[in-house]
Amino acid sequence: VAPMPSSPNNAGEASWTSATKLCTDADSESRLPNINELSAMMINMDIINLSRPSLFWSSSVFNSERAWNVETQASYGYRISAEKSHMKSARCIKR
Repeated sequence: VAPMPSSPNNAGEASWTSATKLCTDADSESRLPNINELSAMMINMDIINLSRPSLFWSSSVFNSERAWNVETQASYGYRISAEKSHMKSARCIKR
């Protein structure tokens, strides 16, 4: 699995339910990363052009109303859940 090389928020900002579609629209072979893949991307965030500060959606669900995202600000990979209706960045990865 590899992050797509493009702008820091290559699929833009969206609610969790729209983020998957944004990734698919960007490239038919792309998807949202799961929480572990997204956390691993934080190690190389400068190389793969992740912006600061930002919150990125993962495909991982916390519960029926919330999903996991990762914060890139000072904590470098802090995991937090948010309501699926909130606007967060969507960073796609290749399958």
